[in-house]
Amino acid sequence: MFCPKCGASLPDGSQFCGQCGSQLKANEASAATSPSAQGGKTRQQKGFSSLSGSEANSENSAHVAIALAAAAVVASLLPWLEVDSVVSALSGAAAGAASSLGFSGVSDYAFGESYSLWSMPSLAGTIERYASLGAAFGNSSADAGMGTITLVAWICFIAWIGSVVLLGLGSYELLRKGDIKKFKNGGTLLLFCIAAFYVLVGMLDGFATAIVLPTIACMLLDCAAFGWLKLKMKKS
Repeated sequence: MFCPKCGASLPDGSQFCGQCGSQLKANEASAATSPSAQGGKTRQQKGFSSLSGSEANSENSAHVAIALAAAAVVASLLPWLEVDSVVSALSGAAAGAASSLGFSGVSDYAFGESYSLWSMPSLAGTIERYASLGAAFGNSSADAGMGTITLVAWICFIAWIGSVVLLGLGSYELLRKGDIKKFKNGGTLLLFCIAAFYVLVGMLDGFATAIVLPTIACMLLDCAAFGWLKLKMKKS
């Protein structure tokens, strides 16, 4: 047993500490039977008991998983969608010409050269304006098709926002409590976001293409984060 005040090792059943002279009450003596009672946190308190056999290794495992997930989020901030150069140039030129003639709001009809997941609302807004323009000229089928593209673009954005929030909250709970639920849900939602993005790319065939490197990097890093946790949990 150990003294709860100074931490000195004492024979079991001691009523006084030989080092500091403190009187040991029955409940203090029973609570001081291990070094963890001296104020240090146990692995259960830190929440890493389910990940590996030692506290240090468990904490390192969580840090590695969180670092991989953070790298996946960074990759998701890069441009993922590249608009066809002809489309981008023509829409920009047309918007510029209309603006020079005194028309207002025409700059909203110009497509950017590339889009990231966080700029999907901008892409959706531009497509929606062209859909409204088509509907004004009686092309209802084009309006419906562009409306679907707009919806998928918004799904990509909302899924991305949700995944980043869940990964952030999940990282905190993983470190503090050892709870991987939010962290796992965030990673799953990010994979769903990537899948939705490639559906969007398929719908934009001939108009825009995926920038492969950041999308694949994001997917691999996300999978690596959870593969690492799963491996460490199996070894526990």
